[in-house]
Amino acid sequence: MEMIRHPDHGCVEHAPRRHIHQPAGTSSGGRRLMRAARVASANMGCSQMTADQLEIDTRSVFDNIDARQVEFEAEVDGDDYQFAVQYSVLEALTGEAPDGDAEIKFNQMIDAVKDASLAALSRDSDREIIVVSENDLDQ
Repeated sequence: MEMIRHPDHGCVEHAPRRHIHQPAGTSSGGRRLMRAARVASANMGCSQMTADQLEIDTRSVFDNIDARQVEFEAEVDGDDYQFAVQYSVLEALTGEAPDGDAEIKFNQMIDAVKDASLAALSRDSDREIIVVSENDLDQ
């Protein structure tokens, strides 16, 4: 994993990754910890780094009507993850059950979805798809 310096404040960041899936037989959790440690040590004293930033790839947002969830890909601290937000989360946030408008509700509540997604990631980072449930709203 290549690390690059941010041009504005000099903090070390990861170069963008192109693939979500890890090669077979490798420990993605172990690599994430090693990358995080390298970036943390390179950024000692840098006040611009924010822990656990989640950036949603808006092109990946997909309303999976059959599974009653909105799926998306996001990057957190340089690593790519796949998420699924249950319709019940969107209903809890907006007060209305999604009815053909789940992506709209998702986008309206994007900040709350990001927070809940980070909570889901912190409890279940080793899953292929991280499911965001109503329990993650309380975190």
